[in-house]
Amino acid sequence: MQEAGRSIGRTGWSLGSLLLAGVASSVLTAPAEALNIVPTYTVGVTAPFQTAFAAVATRYDNLFTDPVTVNITVSATGTGLGTSSTPLAGVFTYGQVRTALLNDYAANPSAARTTASGAGGSINTTTDPTTGGHFFISTAEEKALGLLAGNNPASDGTFFYNGTLTYTLNHTAAPGAFDFQGVAEHEVSEIMGRIPGLGTTAFDGSPDFLPYDVFRYTGANTRGITNTGAGNYFSVDNGTTNLHGYNNHNLLGGDPQDWDGSNPADSYNAFLSAGQATGITPVGIEALNVIGWDVVPAPPIGAGFPTFLAVGGLLFGARLLYRAKRAARFLGVA
Repeated sequence: MQEAGRSIGRTGWSLGSLLLAGVASSVLTAPAEALNIVPTYTVGVTAPFQTAFAAVATRYDNLFTDPVTVNITVSATGTGLGTSSTPLAGVFTYGQVRTALLNDYAANPSAARTTASGAGGSINTTTDPTTGGHFFISTAEEKALGLLAGNNPASDGTFFYNGTLTYTLNHTAAPGAFDFQGVAEHEVSEIMGRIPGLGTTAFDGSPDFLPYDVFRYTGANTRGITNTGAGNYFSVDNGTTNLHGYNNHNLLGGDPQDWDGSNPADSYNAFLSAGQATGITPVGIEALNVIGWDVVPAPPIGAGFPTFLAVGGLLFGARLLYRAKRAARFLGVA
């Protein structure tokens, strides 16, 4: 198995190699129809890989309605399997992060957001669970939250894949080959903010966190906000419901914010096996939704369109009333 990593050149799970950016004060001014991921390909990324990445970009564009442009550089110079480098903005307080999330929730409600912000929700409390920790936000997520202009032209991150490995490019499985689109889905989600701080001091010497950390639990009313071992899981209702377990970094290595591999067909898992196809699953969409990415509304009951498509034995959220999208065939990261 190969690790699907976060930051090129990192040590363990540290985010120290991520780029830090200043806090931006501009807001969204030009509405657009949906998310628009714009790739820039470096030398060595051949046309077939460009086409495969473009399919991933379109998949995300069709899942989220945020009127922003996310600029991603794609490079074939990675080591391991896949890594990403993500510019971060900061410093924010917990209160500022919570306010930004709540404002976005109010403007773009969803079931998960209603739970997260309601009584017993993961961000219902005004009490800072980090007791004064410093928060940083990826620049792509800043755009989604309206903290940075949606058309800001600067790069929002780089996706590195290992150009020496064998891949399938059409989201399928083949012996000895890795699903390139699944790897790209994994790393793009990290650029969008599916990354942790978990109390690292690598940024500015203070315990540092990212918004995704506040949805991490080891039990009801018990956060795992600095815990990178066993028993951590994603929850939007203050730990009452375990939506998906996180990777045990202390035992297995890999990234602590990635899934634990209990569903081998999920592209957000910590590790990926050759010969396995994966994809974006509903719980992964929910994870991005609660950190600021606005989901395409589900069609009303009786609209004549399926809410989910069964693909490879899995249910993939597809809101066809609003936008046609190709349902992914799923690959695993264990």
